[in-house]
Amino acid sequence: MNPQPAESNAYRRIEALYQAAVSLSLSERGEFLARACVGDHDLLREVRSLLDAHDRAEDFMEVTALESAAQRYGREPLSWIGRKIGRYKIVEAIGAGGMGEVYRAEDPRLGRQVAVKILPATLADDPDALARFRREARAVAALSHPNILALHDFDADAGIHFAVMELLEGVPISARIAQGPIAWREAVEIAIAVADGLAAAHGKGIIHRDIKPDNVFLTRDGHVKILDFGIARVPASSKATT
Repeated sequence: MNPQPAESNAYRRIEALYQAAVSLSLSERGEFLARACVGDHDLLREVRSLLDAHDRAEDFMEVTALESAAQRYGREPLSWIGRKIGRYKIVEAIGAGGMGEVYRAEDPRLGRQVAVKILPATLADDPDALARFRREARAVAALSHPNILALHDFDADAGIHFAVMELLEGVPISARIAQGPIAWREAVEIAIAVADGLAAAHGKGIIHRDIKPDNVFLTRDGHVKILDFGIARVPASSKATT
C-alpha cells in the first residue's frame, strides 16, 4: 500500500483536532490544544486559525474554515454549503474521507437534522468507487443496532449519489485519543460496545474489515457508534445493483 502524501496526513490531523475542539468552550479549547499539539507549533497555529475563522463566521454561506484548509492542502473544495441535494438542505461540512464529504443537513419533511455523505462527482464514473458506496449503504441498511450508525436514505440527484445517516454529535476515537489517555474502564466499555456492534453485523453475514480509531465514534451522550462499512464483506444477496 502506498503511503499517503504528507500534506494529506497533515490535513487529516488538523481536521480531527478542529472537529474535537470546535464544540469546546474557549477555556476548554486552550487546555485541549496545549495537550494535543505539544511541541508542534505549526499544528497549533493551523488549528487555532480554523477555530478563529469558525468563531468569526456570520452565516453558513461564508466559506468555512475547513474549506479554506482543504484548499491549502490540495483537497477538493467543499461546494455544497447552502445548496440542496434531493430534499436535504446542506448546512455545513462536518467531515471528509476518501469516499466523499459528510455534511450536516436539514430534512424539511421530517423536521430534523441529518448527516449527508456525498460521493464526489470525480468518483461517480468510477465503477469501483460507486460499488463501494452502494455496498456501504446496503450493509448499514441491513443492520439495526445502537452501536452502528443508522442509515435513513440512499439516493441520487442529477447523477450525484448520496447517503443520509443519523447525525452524531461528538468525536471519533482518534480525536478522543488526541485529547489524552483513556481510562481503562472507559476503554473496556468502548471495546464491549464495538464488539456488540460487530457481533450484530456478523450475525447478518457482514464483516466490517476496517475497524480503527477513525471509524469508531463517541457521542456526547456516551454512546459508541461504528462507522464506515465501505469495504465491508457482505452476503452475495446484498451485492445486487439497483
